[in-house]
Amino acid sequence: MTALVGKNVGGYRVLAKTRLGESGFVYKALHITKRQTFALKLLRGLFSLESPLQRQFLEKLRIAEALDHPHIARTYPIEVAEDLSILPLEFVYGQSVSAKIAEGACALDFVLRVGLQTAEALHCAHAEGGVHGRLTANNLLLSFDDHIKLVDFGLDLIPEETVYSEPDNGTEGFGLDAA
Repeated sequence: MTALVGKNVGGYRVLAKTRLGESGFVYKALHITKRQTFALKLLRGLFSLESPLQRQFLEKLRIAEALDHPHIARTYPIEVAEDLSILPLEFVYGQSVSAKIAEGACALDFVLRVGLQTAEALHCAHAEGGVHGRLTANNLLLSFDDHIKLVDFGLDLIPEETVYSEPDNGTEGFGLDAA
């Protein structure tokens, strides 16, 4: 079990560590009052418009938040809990396209569906000024209803110094409660 599983972070209850993304861990969490499941990226500290890199990241996040397409996982506004910035994302039940590929050869209709749905998502994003920045088979999730969801939109510019990593000896100092 990880240090955060079973803990409250802001308004969320961390249920599991789901995967290591290219910019840190993603956690599966339940919003305590909404009773809705989210994927969370946890970032250290608060963001400042004074830092050019942080400003660029926040601008890219604002574009990602505005994207509304059935093949793009939603990005929600950053929330703050003590000294953490919490980035809630739509939680997608399913597997990555890379995991599906690892199972063996894929049927042509699957490949065409993945390509078409990904192209539709990118077309929508580009029309709004959004650029994914890290399009890989790991960032394409195949939902249980057999639709593609492009995840981690706008997260390629997360400032490295803000990426949260779990402490080795507990969670003191991070506003986390073992409720």
